[in-house]
Amino acid sequence: MPTRIIDQASGTPQRFYRGWNEIKVTGKLPERRGYHVACLHGSEMIVFGGQDLKIGCIDTCWKLNVGEIVAQARRNESRIVEAWTPVTCQGKAIQPISHFTAFQHNDILFCFGGQLGLQGMLTNKEILQLSLGSNRWTTYSTPDDVPNKEDHASVFD
Repeated sequence: MPTRIIDQASGTPQRFYRGWNEIKVTGKLPERRGYHVACLHGSEMIVFGGQDLKIGCIDTCWKLNVGEIVAQARRNESRIVEAWTPVTCQGKAIQPISHFTAFQHNDILFCFGGQLGLQGMLTNKEILQLSLGSNRWTTYSTPDDVPNKEDHASVFD
């Protein structure tokens, strides 16, 4: 049974429960997708790439200010008003990509492997680097003998 969060100072029940809560946002939503990556940069959740079963691989990037959602919830607002925002990226155009992995280091999102192109018929052998401060893509080549990587994991240490 979910337990409602109680404000310690006032004893007032808060809008949210401990555990998972559904948040409905306003405005346009990102394309539905699976096999994408997401990271938290400051107070913003960044979502990139992925695949929709009907349209294929996706090359779009979106952000949602989850810090503002938390702030509104802490103020016990009855309606959360926050919207997804498409991110316009600069630099080398990135092909639609899915089934890849990513990790974040400071203000950089690194992506590797996966399937490229609308139908995912190509394999990504480049390292993709997105500067989360400037929204600029840079790509780096890898040796030709790097094996295909799809549906894998990566760790930055």
